Amino acid sequence: MIRIIKDLLILCNIFLMIDQPLLRNQDSEAPVNFQIFCAQIILAAIYQRVFNSCSVDNKPERNKTEQGVFMGDFGTSGPGQRRGGSLLMALIIATVAFFMYFTQTEQNPITGEKQRVALTPDQEIRLGLQSAPQMAAKMGGEVPSSDPRSREVQQIGQEILSRSKANRGPWKFKFHLLADSKTVNAFALPGGQIFITLGLLNKLQTEAQLAGVLAHEMGHVIQRHSAQQMAKGQLGQLLIMATGMGVGNSDSNSGYQAAMIASVVNQMMQLRYGRKDELEADQWGLDLMEEAGYDPRAMIEVMRILEKASPGGSQPEMLLTHPYPEHRIAKISAYLKENPPGPNLTEGRNLQDIFKRSAFYGY
Repeated sequence: MIRIIKDLLILCNIFLMIDQPLLRNQDSEAPVNFQIFCAQIILAAIYQRVFNSCSVDNKPERNKTEQGVFMGDFGTSGPGQRRGGSLLMALIIATVAFFMYFTQTEQNPITGEKQRVALTPDQEIRLGLQSAPQMAAKMGGEVPSSDPRSREVQQIGQEILSRSKANRGPWKFKFHLLADSKTVNAFALPGGQIFITLGLLNKLQTEAQLAGVLAHEMGHVIQRHSAQQMAKGQLGQLLIMATGMGVGNSDSNSGYQAAMIASVVNQMMQLRYGRKDELEADQWGLDLMEEAGYDPRAMIEVMRILEKASPGGSQPEMLLTHPYPEHRIAKISAYLKENPPGPNLTEGRNLQDIFKRSAFYGY
């Protein structure tokens, strides 16, 4: 059993170290290398447990009564053999998890890039439509579509959709204004359901700023960030399961601790990708804004608004799902310097003037 597990571990490490396109992240090699590093830590822990068990499994066999183990007709195994079986199962789970993740790719309908995703576009759309009512209910419900503020959100969203490459994909974009006036936030569900809270809308000044918020969220949908995160989450959960099985078989407490450590590593990995996704969505938002005729420099103004709205504190950036606004401003400024906005772009109308006029005239 030990020889079989040793051979499988060696093969698994060779598989993880292969330098071929299958194992390369489509955007950057660093995240994949990080995942491979985590997997090798897990495999090393399993490997160590296997060889620690050698001292038990390779000792001269004592009397079964002495060992306190009953060997029945079907060869009921002793503790060392049971441990080896769990280790082998843990290794199989880890190997299958990596194989599924690195081979489960689809071509993005708009960008053309190969992405590792857990859902098809149709599944993303269905999931978003099914989740939208629940998400809205958690944040005060939707502002009625007859409300001028809701109409403005829908109008700007549809302008971006009709004038940009966002309409080339299969996603069903719909724009929602949530009644939560205390929360400053916007988010997207898979498939095209875009939400902005009244708390954020009330802080925006121009239509271009609103376009920046909506275009950023549309960028998340186009890049299929939710489907990619789900695929990474599935990988992480399977590795956590493998860790618990591989190192905790003889000591339930050590297995629990190992699984907890793996869970923290998985969470950190997810946060890293989340921050990267936000910066990527910013760039997409800038492009969509310009295609729709809005000045993308308004995105910097949105970051300033978010900066003022952010609660104080010294939480390190590494532990945040969103990069700090000043970091995003620097990235946006650098992108606009490399890709200067064209002429005849607009800031649009003043939102608060529109809403006041609508309230005064009752339309």
